[in-house]
This record gives sequence, structure tokens and C-alpha cells, in this order.
Amino acid sequence: GCSVYEGDRCAELRWEPVADLLAGEFTSIQISPADPNVIYAGVDSNDMSLYKSVNAGATWELVHTTGHTSGIAVHPNDPQTVLYTILEGPVQRTNDGGTSWIQVIGKDALSYGFGNRVNPAPEGKLFTAVAFSSDQPNVVYTASHEGDRRTGTERGPVSVYVSDDGGLGWAYAGTCNTCGAIHEFAIRPGDPSEVWVAANNGVQVSRDGGESWSGNLLPIPAHQFQGTYGVALKPGDPQVILVARQEMGMFRTDDGGVTWTSVNDGLTTGRMHKVVFAPSQPDVAYVTTHEGIFRSSNAGLTWQPRGEGLPYTFFTPIAVDPSNP
Repeated sequence: GCSVYEGDRCAELRWEPVADLLAGEFTSIQISPADPNVIYAGVDSNDMSLYKSVNAGATWELVHTTGHTSGIAVHPNDPQTVLYTILEGPVQRTNDGGTSWIQVIGKDALSYGFGNRVNPAPEGKLFTAVAFSSDQPNVVYTASHEGDRRTGTERGPVSVYVSDDGGLGWAYAGTCNTCGAIHEFAIRPGDPSEVWVAANNGVQVSRDGGESWSGNLLPIPAHQFQGTYGVALKPGDPQVILVARQEMGMFRTDDGGVTWTSVNDGLTTGRMHKVVFAPSQPDVAYVTTHEGIFRSSNAGLTWQPRGEGLPYTFFTPIAVDPSNP
């Protein structure tokens, strides 16, 4: 039976352990939009960087070992093409599901793509995020910051790079001088030049493909901690955006970032991690926190706990099956 309903639909989450996947802290997880049976999960460890499942998470295989994984992007139409970022070196890419890999941008990466374009970041390291455009998958963004700390400087410059051939060749897009480390990209469907980021210095947007940036848009006093881990655009209505703050809970905009509202009804903590909308039912959203997983059925206006049965409460990455909310 079902103990949690939304209307006549069961909204209960039933969690099952994955016993054969014993690793360190997971930093990113992505389900293939084209084949939900294929999932990639990144680990904060340099001896087991990336795992893959081909049976919807029932079993897992280690497919690559390079460094501490920070971000993963799966091609929207091809579950075999994957990019992931590590904190010690260049961005990695496979087009055969992880059997072989090439280094496409960053320190010691070779030149690939149209005309074998020159690597725009020959000394780049500490790549922190990567994302495909959902409906124009030739467009991919990644970011790298200066320094040796994985979190970057609080408000320091971040170099943003863009690919127009699915992550093979890259070009310098611009610098976000006030971002600090970028934790996540969200690219507007229909207009890949509009790029949102969750960063150490709040949520920011570029509407010219990464060349210029807005500065922090959230109504947070400058003297308060600005860190933001997650940003998500509502499928079908990208004017609605949810932002997960590291210390001040959830924020939502209905007008593309002009105005923002705090939306913490039902949450038991202000420490947010990642937020994601359900592709098949856009009013459904999930957020991971210091105190478990929460679900919204009204696009983030209110939240309900959905972590019953889990042995832990601290969760970072989350992914939703594209066909099942």
C-alpha cells in the first residue's frame, strides 16, 4: 500500500540500499535523459572517480579513475557520451559509455573538435561544473577557478568556457569576476546563451553566453554568507527558478530573477545542497539538505520530508528519473 498521496497519485518514496556500491562521498549523479537505465555517479576520491549503472542503479561498475569528481554531464540524446570535471586536472570525455576517455580542456589536455582548436586553458585546473544544453546538446559549458582550494575564493574570478561541438573543442567565453567557485550550471532551454550558476557568491546569470555576468541576484545582505549550491529552471517555464542556499534555505523567482521569495515552508533546516525538478511532472521538485531529502508538489512553494527509511540525513547529489517523478 501507499502511505503518502497527492490527489489519487502515490507520492511515497521507498528507498533501497545499493549494497555493491561502497565508495566515498558522492558529489554528482546524473541519469541519462535518453535512457533512464543508464546512470553515472561521481565520487570525491582519486581512486574511484566515476561509476556507471546500466540497470537503473541496481548494480554499478567503476568506469574511470582520475581525481576527485566535481560535476557530471550526460548528453541529452546519447547515454554513451559523458563529460565530467575533476578538481586536479582536465575535463574528461567519453563517447563509448566509459570504455575510453580523452582529456578535452585543462592542463595537459590535447586539442580536439572542429579544426583541432587550441586548448583555451592549458594550465587550467579545479574544474568544478559542466552542463549540456538540454535541447541544443552541441552547446556545453564548464568553469575553472584559480588557486589550490577546491572551493575557490569567496568572490574571486572564475573562467567560463563553452563548446559548440558536444564538448570536444572549447573556447573561452568570459570571466565571472564575482562568482567564486561555480557549483552548478542551469542552461535555459531554447536559448543556450542564457546561463545560470549556483556559486560561492550567490546565484548569477549570463545572457550573452558567459561573456558578462549579473552579480548576485538574491536579496541577501553583502555581509552575510552568499554560498549557493543548487539552481534549477522549471521545465516548460524557465521564468520559475529554484535556488538552494548553503545556509539560508530555498529561494524562488517567478519572473526570471527580477524578484525573489524565500520558500522554506516545511523545511527543517536552512542548509540546502542540490535542487532538481522532475522532468515528467514539472511541479514536482526535490532538494537535498543537512537533514534529509524534501519533496515539493507545487514547484517549491512548500516542502514535505521524503527521507523516511534512509540510514543517513546528510545528502548532496540527487537525480530524478526523466519519466517517473
